[in-house]
Amino acid sequence: MAAVGPHAPATTIDATAGAVLRHAARRFATGVTVVAVHDGVDSHALTANSFVTLSLRPPLIGIAVRPDGRMRAAVDHCATFGVSVLSSVQQDYARHFAGWDRSGHPVGLVLSAVGPGRAVPLVPGCVAHFICELRTVHPVGDHDLIVAEVTSCEVSDQARSPLIFLDGVFHDDVPEP
Repeated sequence: MAAVGPHAPATTIDATAGAVLRHAARRFATGVTVVAVHDGVDSHALTANSFVTLSLRPPLIGIAVRPDGRMRAAVDHCATFGVSVLSSVQQDYARHFAGWDRSGHPVGLVLSAVGPGRAVPLVPGCVAHFICELRTVHPVGDHDLIVAEVTSCEVSDQARSPLIFLDGVFHDDVPEP
């Protein structure tokens, strides 16, 4: 059995093992979010299932993004961003913002005021949303982990099921417990 914990030796996964890791990780069901920023003129958004709650006190979330991607630069520039948790009927948003060509003002997002002259884009009808302020960024392998403080959040529609991503496929039905 391999060592686990703070004294475990570091390991490097080669390309073959990386493919195995990706295949195994696809078995972990996640929710689907749209992360969006607005710089006062334009908005930028992307679909992310790498959203995680990091801490309740202080309220912190994390999102993994590509270091050379547009969202990484946009979050650095704007610092305030929104995270919309998509509902089971919002696959179109997930697919649109997962595409490479999503420049300019994303169609269908609603700007929500978060202070004088500041707003963040949110997906209307999402099941929940978070308004976040950038705190720090950590390089983690081939991604950067954006750590942000949640300044407000709301459950928008408790009656609707969230959109689920499992095995590389969107699922709009959540099994009853």
